[in-house]
Amino acid sequence: MTEAVSHNVPLAELPSWRPPQPHELPEWRSQVHEYLSSNIAATALGQTLVSGHANMVPFIEGLDEAPETVAGLLLARSERERLKQAQLYYATADMTSLALAAAATPPAEEITAARLPSSYGFMVFAEPIGGYAIQNQPGFAPVTVPIVAVSWGRWTPQSLTAPEGPVRWGAVRDNRVVPIPRDFDGIWMTFYSAENTAAYAAMDPNAVVGVGPDGTPVTAGNLAGFRSPVPVPVNWDNETVYRIGHKLDTTPKPDTVAEWGHVVYTAWQLISQGGKRLVESEKLPRPRSGRKRDVRQGITGPLDVQVVNVHSSHRPQPHGGAGGRCGVLGASRPAVQLPLACPHAPARPLHGSSRSRLRRLQTRGAHHPALRQRPCGQTASCA
Repeated sequence: MTEAVSHNVPLAELPSWRPPQPHELPEWRSQVHEYLSSNIAATALGQTLVSGHANMVPFIEGLDEAPETVAGLLLARSERERLKQAQLYYATADMTSLALAAAATPPAEEITAARLPSSYGFMVFAEPIGGYAIQNQPGFAPVTVPIVAVSWGRWTPQSLTAPEGPVRWGAVRDNRVVPIPRDFDGIWMTFYSAENTAAYAAMDPNAVVGVGPDGTPVTAGNLAGFRSPVPVPVNWDNETVYRIGHKLDTTPKPDTVAEWGHVVYTAWQLISQGGKRLVESEKLPRPRSGRKRDVRQGITGPLDVQVVNVHSSHRPQPHGGAGGRCGVLGASRPAVQLPLACPHAPARPLHGSSRSRLRRLQTRGAHHPALRQRPCGQTASCA
C-alpha cells in the first residue's frame, strides 16, 4: 500500500469554505448525529483507524468482531453523546481571526475545565482554523482539507459504557497504541473538516486524485458530484484529548490536532474571560418546529445557538478610517484579562484577501513553513 504524501499549501489558499448561517447549526447537529447513527459512519471511522489517520482507539476485549469494526461503532456512539448534550456556538469571521491571532502564542496556563464555555459544545467557525494537504498516491493531485468545526466534552476512559463489556482506550503515539490510564481526567475534542465534495469542487475538475477498484482514473469532478446516502455537512477528521492540570505543548507540530487545539482553547479563554471583555455573544432561539425534532432525537443540550463575535467596542470599523476605537488588526496576542492593544494603522474589515494575508502573518509568522500533511498520531496531552 503506497503511503500518502504531502504538499505545501499556504493557509490563505485552503479551499473556500461556505459556512452555514448561525440559525442552521441545530439542523447541522441533527444531520451529524443522524450520520453517526448509520453503519456508513461506523465503517468509515473503522477504516480511518486502519489507515492510521486517527488518534484515539477504543476497544472491548473478547469480541469476535474485527477491532476496527468495534472501534468505529464506539467512536460514533461516543460522539453522538457529546453532540446530544452540546451547546451550539457559531464563531464569526472576526472572532475566528482573533482566536487565530491570539493562539499564535500558546496559552501558558494549565488546562482547566473552568475555561470551557459549556461542559459539552459544538462550534462552527466562519473561517477555517487550519487544514492540511494530502496526496493519495504519488503523481495524483493533492487535496487540501480545511478544518472548520470542533466538538468537545469532559472525558474520562469511563465516559462511555457498552453492554458488550468494559470499554478501554488507547492513544496513538509513534505508530503504536499506548493505553490511557483509567484515572485520566480530561477534555475531548473532535475536529471536523468541510464536507468532502467542497474540497474536490475547488479543484480542477479534470485533476486525477485516485483510481477506482477497476483501475479507472477518478477525477476531482467525479467526486465533487458525489452524494452520500446519509448526507452530512461536515466530516469527522481527527480527535484528541487534553489532560486537566497539564499544559498545552508550546511548540505544536503545524497542521495537527495540537495546533488546532490551541486555537480552540484560546477561543474558550476569550469567551470565558472576566473584566473588560474582548468578545460578546448573541443567543438565537431554536424555532418550535425544530425543537420537536430535537426532542425526538434525544437532544438534551441547549437548543439555542450562541453567536460569538469580537466585542463591538473592539470590532473593526466597517469602512476603516483613522480615529475611534481600535480594532484587532495588527494586534499582538492579547492577554485574555486585558483589552486589545490598539494598532497604529487604521482598522479595516477582517474580510477578503488582505485579511487572509494578515492572518497568515499573525498566526504563522512571515517565514513559517506552509501547510503540510498532518502526521498521524499527534495526540496532545494524553499522558
